[in-house]
Amino acid sequence: MDSPPAKRRKPDNAANNEGTSSNSNAAVAIVAAEQSDVISNVSPSDDKNSNNCAELLHVEKNSIRQQSKNGECSHNSVQRDNDSSKESESESTTNNSSSEEDESTNSTSSDSDSSDDSDSNSSSVTDGDDEFPVLTNRYEMTDLDTAMYELTEKSVTAENLARSLTLGHRQSGKNTFHRKRRRKRPTKITKSVSVETATDNDININDLPSFILVKIFGLLPLHTLLLRVAVICRAWYALTTDSSLWRHLDLKGQLRASDEVLLRLTRYSQKVVSVDISSVQWITSKGLTRMLQHCKYLEVLKINWPSSIIGDESLGKIGELCSNLRHLSLSSAYMLSDDSVKKIARGCPQLTHLAIGHCQLVSDEGIIAIAENCPNLQFLLLDKCVRISEDSIESLAAGCLDLTTLSLTGCRKMRSGLHIKKLKKLWSLDISQISDFDVISLREIVSSCENLQRLNMSLVRTVTDDDIKYIAKKLNNLQYLHLVGCKLTDRAMHHLGNLGTNRTLVHLDVGWCEGVSDEGVCYVVERCRALRYLGLIRCDLVTMVTLRELMMRYPNVQFSNFHLDCERLLWEYRLTENA
Repeated sequence: MDSPPAKRRKPDNAANNEGTSSNSNAAVAIVAAEQSDVISNVSPSDDKNSNNCAELLHVEKNSIRQQSKNGECSHNSVQRDNDSSKESESESTTNNSSSEEDESTNSTSSDSDSSDDSDSNSSSVTDGDDEFPVLTNRYEMTDLDTAMYELTEKSVTAENLARSLTLGHRQSGKNTFHRKRRRKRPTKITKSVSVETATDNDININDLPSFILVKIFGLLPLHTLLLRVAVICRAWYALTTDSSLWRHLDLKGQLRASDEVLLRLTRYSQKVVSVDISSVQWITSKGLTRMLQHCKYLEVLKINWPSSIIGDESLGKIGELCSNLRHLSLSSAYMLSDDSVKKIARGCPQLTHLAIGHCQLVSDEGIIAIAENCPNLQFLLLDKCVRISEDSIESLAAGCLDLTTLSLTGCRKMRSGLHIKKLKKLWSLDISQISDFDVISLREIVSSCENLQRLNMSLVRTVTDDDIKYIAKKLNNLQYLHLVGCKLTDRAMHHLGNLGTNRTLVHLDVGWCEGVSDEGVCYVVERCRALRYLGLIRCDLVTMVTLRELMMRYPNVQFSNFHLDCERLLWEYRLTENA
């Protein structure tokens, strides 16, 4: 591998007399020699070899000038024979002092030659005593012109130029003088857009007081508060742990919630008043007990559809540890027994809302304890409690006079329900799926409870058109009426349209009523001006043509049958896909 050219030292007298012309002539000679691989190595030699080198360089320079006059100055035009290349390699070694004297001699001889050609070169640049051809477009220079331009414009020394050209061949792709200069793209001037800068009057959200931010965070759901707000910054994380944000804890449907998560979230506040852990599958009896021990001020507790891990003993702890409880939902708590219900009734006398539907182990004994110890009870849900009989209703009618909502869906032992008529404040009654319910008791209930607004008699096979007529006369405030699966005809529809219910009825469901036809449907829709929903599933006598006409005439009414519900579902699905 060839060694780089040795650094040359300038003598004192040469440094003072050296001019721009000597540097430029030396650059031309060095460039021409480099193109033919002449200056591969530089070493000192005698005076004879230096004179031969000077003559050779002088001849090379004249040939380059002649080609530049004809417009063909390029990198490929400066080549030499193999013989002259070998000869120049052997004769290019000179010492430092002799080479500089030869260069000055060569510059003197070149000045005389350049004066003859000054008249013919109209586009030449004079630099000292020498002239160099300059192309019209400086961005389309060849390699040799680039080297000459760098020397004249940027005052690059001949020594550095030679070293750069020599090393450029050895370093592939890194020679700066062998690259063509590209024209720089003009800067694109775009229209300036005025942007309003922040002023002192602008308010940043972090400038708000802490209590306002806490109020804002309190409007967000739990998962947003934990997964988004708390990770913004440390200040917001500190605000998310404020005790006021954790007084109402909603973990409904959170499948990953465990005992540790429940305990950690409830410890953020010393006064947790509401906890909802419905449909959470990993809460155990131990975790529930520890949570109840910490939440002594609990007022609302919802454990609908609890996991089988929660036992009856831990459910009984609710009555022992939560004396301030007002709202309790234990629907589908299959492990709940009468003993736990008794503990809850005795320990939570302020209960106003109790839901223990689908608790098949609860019997009259537990309901009687509720009626005796919870006089403020207003809402009671006993759906599918198959062991409950009329004795429970009798005790409720005697002890819970403020009861407004009573749901007895599927209580098969409830035959008459005659004692329900004693609940004068009742405004919602559900006796659906009691197929053999006594109609006489039903009429007595309707006549006594005139404030009824919701009545569900679905699948009560004993209800007839005459019973509907009696109900329409008595219940002038009725808004929601469910008659699914009842043996009704168009007469019942006429009674509902003619009597007092025609002004208040909002929701009517007569699905699976085989005797209802187009006539009855049109009559009730025309007369009941407040109607907003009409259920007609499997009313086979009602045609789609009639429903289409009614939909056009009464756009505020939602008609429901199998065909229309399918169309509605498909339409909603397409909207969600397009969104």
